[in-house]
Amino acid sequence: MTRDLTSWQESYKGKGKGALDLTCFPDPFTGDLRGINGEPSLVVLGLNPGVGYPELQSRDGVWANRIRQTSFSKCFDRSPPGDQAWLKLHVKESPYWRSLMSFGQRCCGNNFEFSQILNFELYPWHSSALTSALNCPPSIIDLYVFQPLAEVQTRHIFAFGKPWDKVFQGLGLTEVRRYGDGFQPLPGVSTPGWTVVIFRSALMTVPIIVSWQQGYAGPPGKPRLQALRAIIENEG
Repeated sequence: MTRDLTSWQESYKGKGKGALDLTCFPDPFTGDLRGINGEPSLVVLGLNPGVGYPELQSRDGVWANRIRQTSFSKCFDRSPPGDQAWLKLHVKESPYWRSLMSFGQRCCGNNFEFSQILNFELYPWHSSALTSALNCPPSIIDLYVFQPLAEVQTRHIFAFGKPWDKVFQGLGLTEVRRYGDGFQPLPGVSTPGWTVVIFRSALMTVPIIVSWQQGYAGPPGKPRLQALRAIIENEG
């Protein structure tokens, strides 16, 4: 396992503002991976956990102390939405999690809650930006992300960010369809720079939908959601 983690960490070579922040704990997933309180309605695959905050995520940070009291996989209060420690530090909500919650409500209904999200990261170490390619070894992603993901029963799986396209090809998943510039047109919209790829695995009952836009690796906003819904309905 130590060798795997070393290879995983060394697969990214960011420098400057993209240098790793090793003062904060790595964050491979957020949410109820074990299904202790129920299966997630929405699984999201991100690129990395972004900026680390020592007040929360250093060895003596608030969230680190919460993890000590429960264990990493059973600690459900180590993420921005509604967390008082986060709000005390930042005053306002996390823009990423706010957009993710809005996306979840549009996909799953107005009763959707933060606790229904399970979020995995392609690269679990913190940095304030990504300044180099994420060349994570497919075998490691298979072991630490894809195999756990395959055990989750969920309604939706979305991967945000172009690097996931290469990862799923490396894992040998079946590419069902590719939408966007130079490929099949996106339903009902003209959105230059937006690509959506549908993958399937024999291990899962729902497709994996990979989405990325130029300079953006988050969930599509409201104007593009109608097209995404049409794709989901078409792919079953």
